[in-house]
Amino acid sequence: MSEETTLKQTALLSSIPVLLPVIIECYAIFLQQQVEITYFSCAFLTAQLLCLVVFIKGEICPGQRGRLMASQSLFAIYWLCSGIIGLFGTHQVAILAMSACGLIMTIVALKQPKEDETLRNKRLFGGIIIGLSGVAIYLWLIFTQPISNAIIYSPLAQLFIGVILANFALLISRNRLQAFIALLPFAMSVLLLLNIISVLIFMSITTSQSAVLFTNYFALLVYFISHLVLMAILALHIIRKIKLRYQTLVVLLFIALFLPIWSIFSYVS
Repeated sequence: MSEETTLKQTALLSSIPVLLPVIIECYAIFLQQQVEITYFSCAFLTAQLLCLVVFIKGEICPGQRGRLMASQSLFAIYWLCSGIIGLFGTHQVAILAMSACGLIMTIVALKQPKEDETLRNKRLFGGIIIGLSGVAIYLWLIFTQPISNAIIYSPLAQLFIGVILANFALLISRNRLQAFIALLPFAMSVLLLLNIISVLIFMSITTSQSAVLFTNYFALLVYFISHLVLMAILALHIIRKIKLRYQTLVVLLFIALFLPIWSIFSYVS
């Protein structure tokens, strides 16, 4: 198989984990009929940050680096869509700034100097700082939202999705950082557990104070069941020491992407 064919296959496989969030993002916006925050910005920023860390710290050969760079290119699709969506939002500048951070990170990943390792690492570190700035903007936007939106825009859920996206990139690029990849399911499990605990604490406080009114308990039940399904899939792979395959990651991503949707439905009777 030629290098060109390999890169095309990498791009094709990378398109699914990027297009799915774009489609579900548009659906979520349709449900709420407004754009306060783009739903998966923090997830994509997290995924790209993890990939930049791999570029800097990972002992990867030029072939693995090239394939991982190719997998990054399609992240630009999400950021372009996010920027367009942001034009119709109430926080245009902030959303456009996050999109710019994501696009700059993508460019940094794609335009790495091949020979000068010192220069390459400096640029990648710069990309990490830009990515962290994007995450800071996302967190600031959350604090500007009504308390009822806390579950919808949960940072922990976004981090969980981000780790899945990073796992996709490493798997598609056939990366051999086995020890690092093996840690990702554990990281996902911890983030999932922390998210469900934070949601339960949020519900216990807000409902007792009548600050938030949940009107659709079926949607809320599905939200919690989704966490249990995700945790069961991860536990099975961790206990049996099975690597997460592409098809499994697609299932995890699909379920996780609907968490904001079920959150939105939980406020609608």
